[in-house]
Amino acid sequence: MYHLRSGTVCKTPTEQVADHDTWRLTGGTGRYRDASGTVDARDLGEREALLSVAVITANDTGLHAGKVVRPSANDAFIARANGLCARAAAELASLPPFPFADFDPLDPNTSMLPAVGAFFTGPGDPRPILGALDAGLQELGRPAGDHGVWRLVLRARGQELAVIDEQDRAALAGDVAAFVQSVHRSAANFHQIAITATVFGATRCLL
Repeated sequence: MYHLRSGTVCKTPTEQVADHDTWRLTGGTGRYRDASGTVDARDLGEREALLSVAVITANDTGLHAGKVVRPSANDAFIARANGLCARAAAELASLPPFPFADFDPLDPNTSMLPAVGAFFTGPGDPRPILGALDAGLQELGRPAGDHGVWRLVLRARGQELAVIDEQDRAALAGDVAAFVQSVHRSAANFHQIAITATVFGATRCLL
């Protein structure tokens, strides 16, 4: 499914999750010469990516930047959250593809906007799926740890629906200025979802 983000018509929510690469670490230099692990890169836009790195070092060599410690007591909670998000991603993937290949969300054709709005409030409407997902995530309750980070995840996910509604209204009204503004707001909100969900460990929830 396509959803409108800054820069171009980007592949989200479902394809945003799939649009990432994972590399395996097989060593380094100096104290990290025996390091192993993985590097996961997810696109946040045309010129930006979010990297999360899991590193195992010999002799418990300490890392010096960007270390995120997740409480093991959250493992089951994170698994349930990722399961809900994976199911939502599969449902979003079943929606019809965005039909306007040449549409530029930062320089939209005014006459095309109502048709874009009709698509996203009709056959391509992601809101029922995203609303059900957000309700399911809320029903998970309170994690054992990282309560503040989880609240930020839920807040960012809740804001997504508000931005989608704003974008749909602007498109249906043929309001170019409001539509472009909503695209920028959508991109900023997706950054918040991506960063907070990654820090918490709910990496399937980048929708």
